Amino acid sequence: MNRQGVGISRWLGALTLAALVVCSALPLAAQDAPAKSSPEAQASYSDAAGLQNGGSFELAAEEWTKFLAKYPQDPLAAKAQYYLGVCQLQLKQYDKAAAAFAAVVKNHSKFEQLEDAYLNLGWCQYSQGAADPKQFAAAAETFTNMLKAFPMGKFTDQALYFQGEAYYQLGQKEPAVAAYDALVKGHEKSKLRADAVYALGVTQEELKQWAEAGKTYDLFLKEFAESPLVTEVRMRKAETMLQTGNVAGAEALFGEIAAIKGFAAADHALLRQAYCATQQMKDAVAAALYAKLATDFPQSAYKNEAVLSAARSYYRAKMMAEAAPLFEQVVANDPANAAEAAHWLSRIYLANKEPAKAEALAAKVIPTAGDSKYLVNLKLDQADAIYEQPDKQAQSLPLYVAIAKDHAGDELAPTALYNAAFTALAIKQYQPALTHAAAFLAAYPTHDLATDVKYVAAESNLQLGNYDAAEKGYREVTGPDVKHADLDLWRVRLGLALYLQQKYQETIDALTPIVAALQKPDHIAEAQFLIGASQFSLDKFDAAAAALTASLAANPKSTQAEEALLYLSRAQRKLDKLDDAKATLTKLIAEFPEGRLQDQAHYYLGEALAAQGDAAGAAAEYDLVVTKSPDSKFVPYALYGKALALQGAKDHAGAVAALTTLMEKSPEHELVKNGDAAFARALSRRQAKDFAGAQADIDAFLKTNPTGD
Repeated sequence: MNRQGVGISRWLGALTLAALVVCSALPLAAQDAPAKSSPEAQASYSDAAGLQNGGSFELAAEEWTKFLAKYPQDPLAAKAQYYLGVCQLQLKQYDKAAAAFAAVVKNHSKFEQLEDAYLNLGWCQYSQGAADPKQFAAAAETFTNMLKAFPMGKFTDQALYFQGEAYYQLGQKEPAVAAYDALVKGHEKSKLRADAVYALGVTQEELKQWAEAGKTYDLFLKEFAESPLVTEVRMRKAETMLQTGNVAGAEALFGEIAAIKGFAAADHALLRQAYCATQQMKDAVAAALYAKLATDFPQSAYKNEAVLSAARSYYRAKMMAEAAPLFEQVVANDPANAAEAAHWLSRIYLANKEPAKAEALAAKVIPTAGDSKYLVNLKLDQADAIYEQPDKQAQSLPLYVAIAKDHAGDELAPTALYNAAFTALAIKQYQPALTHAAAFLAAYPTHDLATDVKYVAAESNLQLGNYDAAEKGYREVTGPDVKHADLDLWRVRLGLALYLQQKYQETIDALTPIVAALQKPDHIAEAQFLIGASQFSLDKFDAAAAALTASLAANPKSTQAEEALLYLSRAQRKLDKLDDAKATLTKLIAEFPEGRLQDQAHYYLGEALAAQGDAAGAAAEYDLVVTKSPDSKFVPYALYGKALALQGAKDHAGAVAALTTLMEKSPEHELVKNGDAAFARALSRRQAKDFAGAQADIDAFLKTNPTGD
């Protein structure tokens, strides 16, 4: 609140009354005039005095003017000049009155009513200040001169008060405080004391001298408990409590004041009570108070502010069901704040998994947002909403790019550019992701999101097969000084970048020290898989089996689980644990019936069965490779393995058929080109008494120039 509120009419009334006390004194009767005055002058004086005493101020002013023109040196001239000013003051001719009083002050320094003249001169100048602010300066100077001439005069309190008011109107609040303070401290019986104490407190408040203002308001409440300004002063006292840190006390006092029926500023008190609750992080309480203001004071100038503040407070309190309708109300009824409300409402829709509603709202409000500081927020909301819709996700990318370009100076531009890079990565546009990441790092190298952007670049390089660049990127984002929620993931991805470069020992060295500290099962599973697969590639089968088993224990359904089972079975086979290998492969086949490794699982299961002499079982598994995965690179090996199994079972005709299929369908395969298939078929044809066929296969085999036994 400022002084243009509850108290201003009271001050003007007090000032006018004080001025009238001075100017209502009646002129002396003619017979009381000085003896040196001529009879003619006395007669003229008496005529003017009679008119003034009778209330005919306009006629009296004319007579005083005539007197001064005719008798300028008469002993009564000073009084005539003074009473001319009084009459003009009564007629509200402040400029003329000021000129008359100024003439008294200038020309009659010994005048018995000089102090009165000073006071009335200052008042006339002050009264003209509304139309001509320069007159406030003149008034302040007049009161200053009056106080110098009459430091302990009968009107000193009024001079101090008017001086303070003049300074206040000039915006010179420090000297205004000094004037009010002098009145308060030096004139305890002044009729203007209540006004002065009030004015002092308000001016101190406006100067943000909160502690001093609080003490002044305490004085007012102590001395003027019956004043109609008490409730307002209590509210101002509450404000000083808030500003000096007693927020809880201020909240309580504002609440008391807001509950006073009939108080004109009760809505303001309620607004500040709610603000105090906000400052104490009591968001739900604040929201209820703001909402109460909007409901209980529908005509309040603070209604729109209260609705928006209630919505914000509910939002901070995570009471989205209560916040949403209030934000909707702001969007519909408060154009000045519609952009902000639409932004927060969009975030609510996104949190509620309603991206289509968020997109529609942002699209509706953006064209009317103008130069709102929330325009960029809304554009970002729109892009985020589109991103959250899988069928539209790619459409968000150009929107993010446009925000970063069109609003490069906005604080959200880095976020938009990061989102562009991340979105490109998410929709597998890896080269654009690298481009946007590079642009971000060039423009915002020290931004909080820089590390995240480096991750996007590293992952994009990984997906593009730039494994060395990916390794460098992941090493940068996993350095000793990096603190990030995704640090574990990035460390595991570094291991993957090393593994894909066949840096098996480096993979093991990078992941082994951290695997015990990983928190998420997925991260543990992937790290243990990479360690196990690397150990397998280094022919360390015991270590491989242990790590792969740990991977499956961490998460049996991880994205690496199928491959972990396959590698585990192969490690077990290498360790001659055929039963374990078969069990692992059987589990793989059962748990991942639509998996991408079914062909290998059946093939290696066939190998294990063949090693144990189960020719029929082996042949059946090999057949599943051929029938279920006809395009698999393992089909030729499966046909060859099937043939060998059938040979062991003395089913030579079946072996010949399998080998013939292999040779006809895969003539360029190594098993055909190196003669292995021909030699194996020759053996089966010989056993089947097909000597000519066997001879032909032997000839074909010999043409491959075989070596060895």
